[in-house]
Amino acid sequence: NRDYPMHRYPFDVLCCQRLDATGQPQGAPLWLLIWGPSRHQLSNIQGHHAYAQRFRLEHFFGFAKPHLLLTAFQTCHTSHEINAVRLAALAYGQLWLVRHLVKALPLPWQRYSPTANPQQQTPRQLQRGFAAFIHQMGSVATPPKTRGISPGRPKGTRLRPRSPCPLVKFHPSQKLCPCKDSQKSA
Repeated sequence: NRDYPMHRYPFDVLCCQRLDATGQPQGAPLWLLIWGPSRHQLSNIQGHHAYAQRFRLEHFFGFAKPHLLLTAFQTCHTSHEINAVRLAALAYGQLWLVRHLVKALPLPWQRYSPTANPQQQTPRQLQRGFAAFIHQMGSVATPPKTRGISPGRPKGTRLRPRSPCPLVKFHPSQKLCPCKDSQKSA
């Protein structure tokens, strides 16, 4: 229609169907839309694999927001915000790399659960055991040497105040619904 000129945004429709050993369809089909300038370069298998990747991303954000402080970092410089996101992704990657080397530490009430699988370690269990792994690995850095007592800044030093910058927040501001505004005035 006029509001949504779909002829400007062409897409391909992909039907994914799971088959059993005899070749009979299992369950309902999955319909996917593939759009963008490079949509013709993707095969059907690649389109389905790209869709399957979204679950990994959702698990990453579900873990990184509360446990890797992904959204807790606020700064007035976008480049610092990007570095914080990259640091959280790097920490998550380290947990994935050491998943076979770290002994998972389940919570006390999870140890004897009949559904607990010692082979399937969650990122949170790996994060709890990561400190012991780092301690066991040791450090190649030499311990710091004391160099005496630092004199600090001379008395009367005036530091230049930081120039004000707008605060960059990672989450959108919460706005009221128009229907709630009308209810308040009534």
